[in-house]
Amino acid sequence: MGSKLIHQFEFPSILYDTLFGLIIYFSLDSFLDLQGKLHLFFYLFALVLVIHWWLMFKSATDAFGEETSDSAFNLVINIVYLIIIDYIVLLSGKFDYYQAGVFLAVLLLVDLLWASVWRFAKAWDSKERGKIKRMKQELSNIISTDLLLLLPLGVLLLLGGGFAPGLFIGLLAGLYLVYIAFSFHYQIIDLKIL
Repeated sequence: MGSKLIHQFEFPSILYDTLFGLIIYFSLDSFLDLQGKLHLFFYLFALVLVIHWWLMFKSATDAFGEETSDSAFNLVINIVYLIIIDYIVLLSGKFDYYQAGVFLAVLLLVDLLWASVWRFAKAWDSKERGKIKRMKQELSNIISTDLLLLLPLGVLLLLGGGFAPGLFIGLLAGLYLVYIAFSFHYQIIDLKIL
């Protein structure tokens, strides 16, 4: 029974790795349709976003382990994440930067929902107070970083119609780079830079 349980917990991680790999693989055909430096920059930005979320998935699996891996809610939310991320990549190939920004905001809202449910509504399986405290702190960090990006991103999207494409994409990429920096700073991603 124990072996079967371990394999059930490994399944979501393998599924997510496979789906992230497929998103990157199938987005490569868009590379041939890129027109101009700005389009290339935006496409590469979308690939950085995919890799960043892949690392966040891996870190969440490490941080929360069995607490989330046997949850149907978690499985459904993670598939929603992947669908949204795939749309962002597809939109980057079409150079629809404004709609990609909207989907990024939706992605962050889903992440905010996920972290809030786990932070405030979850009855933890673990009985270790220290582990529960670390998990709650990580969820609080996720909520903070999501809000940190959502607020200026919302303003950018509201004003986005008036910006030139280069400025909009530059601001969007800059905001997301800040988000990446905070995900490393708050150790949402447990990867050492050096």
